[in-house]
Amino acid sequence: MTITKNIIWILLISLMTACVPSSRFQSLKERTDKQISELKKENQKLKVANNELEYRVEKLDKKVVDLKNDTTTLGRKFRSLQEDYNKLERLYNLQKQKDASKQGRKSKEMKNLLKELQVLKDDLLKREDSLNVLQDNLREKEERLSALQNRLENKEDRLLQLESVLQRQDSIVATLRDKVSEALYGFEGEGLTVEQKDGKVYLSLEEKLLFESGSWQVESRGREAINKIAQVLEKNPEIRVMIEGHTDNVPYRGSGQVKDNWDLSVKRATSIVRIIINKSDVDPARLTAAGRSKYVPLATNDTAEGRRKNRRTEIILTPDLSELFDIIGQSE
Repeated sequence: MTITKNIIWILLISLMTACVPSSRFQSLKERTDKQISELKKENQKLKVANNELEYRVEKLDKKVVDLKNDTTTLGRKFRSLQEDYNKLERLYNLQKQKDASKQGRKSKEMKNLLKELQVLKDDLLKREDSLNVLQDNLREKEERLSALQNRLENKEDRLLQLESVLQRQDSIVATLRDKVSEALYGFEGEGLTVEQKDGKVYLSLEEKLLFESGSWQVESRGREAINKIAQVLEKNPEIRVMIEGHTDNVPYRGSGQVKDNWDLSVKRATSIVRIIINKSDVDPARLTAAGRSKYVPLATNDTAEGRRKNRRTEIILTPDLSELFDIIGQSE
């Protein structure tokens, strides 16, 4: 069965949820890739084994037919000899009455005939025993073939379930992206972008839309954008949210509770989390704040334009992946 590219995308989803760190994301991605690869290999092996069993069953069927034909032929020959024997016995009795001198010859012929009949009987019994053994082997092969076919069907069912879940997840993410884009339409051109990738919706807000340089206090225009996002989140309670603060590589020169770019990126992320919690009914358990400092740049920090792009806040929206995890767990 062909596994669509959606499988790869949603497996990446499964490890980049709001509550899953990047190390676990990579681990689960590798496990999922490995499982799908192993499912495909196992399916191929089972299909080969299935073909071999079908070929052997076909040969056994032919051999059984041949043995049945041989048995039928021997049976006819046996009956014919039995009839001959009966005739000879009658003739023997008649001849015995007429010519006692011929008794020895007839007796010898009778013994030879009986001996031949016994040989035929023994051969027929051996062939019947062989036929029974072959029939037992055939039943065993058929049972193994049935078990292999069931295993193939089960694995194909899991692959179909994975593909179906992936397609539904893509549809959910696409709808979510459209809702967010519609809600933030008025901020187009102000340093805000909405993008769908890796099974998630990424909102990137440049520093100029949210903060003054070196500050973690959200400006009024930025608050408006965050409130719009919170409204979408209220209507989609199954969505998990990761807020990540990013900076350029210019060292932070402030003092007090913020010591460096790490602190600044975290403070900016938590400032946005507080706005969402205070201005909406979004469950705080759905939110995660993280600071990435300068270590995940979008562009080079060697130019002013590159540094501007790197000073941003990303809001990552991830759909519920519990169904996908359940299917993956069944494959282990």
